[in-house]
Amino acid sequence: MKLRELDGWPPQSSGIHPGSYVVPKIEQAMLKGVVGTHRNWVTFVCSFEGTDHTYDFEAPDKGDALRIEKILKNNIGKSILEIGEIQFLLIESKGIGLLQ
Repeated sequence: MKLRELDGWPPQSSGIHPGSYVVPKIEQAMLKGVVGTHRNWVTFVCSFEGTDHTYDFEAPDKGDALRIEKILKNNIGKSILEIGEIQFLLIESKGIGLLQ
């Protein structure tokens, strides 16, 4: 399965933004960094037109969140669209599944 096939991928940008805020398309949002994980949530930051945008993704479980965090850290500088094409093996509660 590809990362983009997970429920909720890609996440929407979150946070408070000015009235002139433009939501970047998935091909425009470039991964800048990973904030980290908390339980089954992964938080990361993308950049678009000089503005940072925070994203929160709810993974199926904590193990998947940790694997997604690793995928993101290995793909800094790529768009959310590109990252969505990465193969991801979803194995619930087995603690394995990273392909890239």
